[in-house]
Amino acid sequence: MDFTQGNILKKLIRFMIPILGALVLQAAYGAVDLLVVGRFGSTAGLSAVSTGSQILNLVTFVITQLAMGITVLIARYIGEKSTNQIGQLLGGATVVFSILAVGLFVVMVFFSNPLAILMQAPKEAIQLTSSYVKICGAGIFFIIAYNVLSAIFRGF
Repeated sequence: MDFTQGNILKKLIRFMIPILGALVLQAAYGAVDLLVVGRFGSTAGLSAVSTGSQILNLVTFVITQLAMGITVLIARYIGEKSTNQIGQLLGGATVVFSILAVGLFVVMVFFSNPLAILMQAPKEAIQLTSSYVKICGAGIFFIIAYNVLSAIFRGF
């Protein structure tokens, strides 16, 4: 898709819809958890999922926006016909996001209890919130990998 020629609004909307859809699906992840826990769990569990999904949404949206920088740079290099710089960009992005993934893993898994307290989870839900954040934190590598790969493909 060439944004430099023709009606940019139509092209921008076609480009935006899949990105918007992905963000809605990521937000729906917490909603589905709330539905399941609300149906089969306790009120403490419902509070834990609600609080924990706010932490996960924050992390996911920050990662998504950081990864958007990769999209912009790849598109820029392709537009400038400087495709030789894309390899360096991808290598640097891999290192940066790997370090970020390890850091977020450590924070979310090993500091889940202080995070639950910081988010002001009710006392009866702190342990469940901590468990939810740990489970989500254990999968942070996959969340980051998905968002970085999506950003790369969007850039191309």
